[in-house]
Amino acid sequence: MMLHLFSTSIRGRKAYKDSEGILYLECTSCNAIKTEYSFLKEKHGFLGRRYNCCDCKSEQNRQYRMKEATA
Repeated sequence: MMLHLFSTSIRGRKAYKDSEGILYLECTSCNAIKTEYSFLKEKHGFLGRRYNCCDCKSEQNRQYRMKEATA
């Protein structure tokens, strides 16, 4: 699969498209390139998506809950 650079944000986050037109975004937490559907929608985010993927967001929430439970 060949990805071509589609857009770059002001802060340097990159978006790619493949030959079928599917959009891929780069996660700022894990630096993985995933489809746009792996990112939650966000009104003011780059291309309308959150900066980190659902997996990283879940891990972030889990860490927060663990910290709150021990406090």
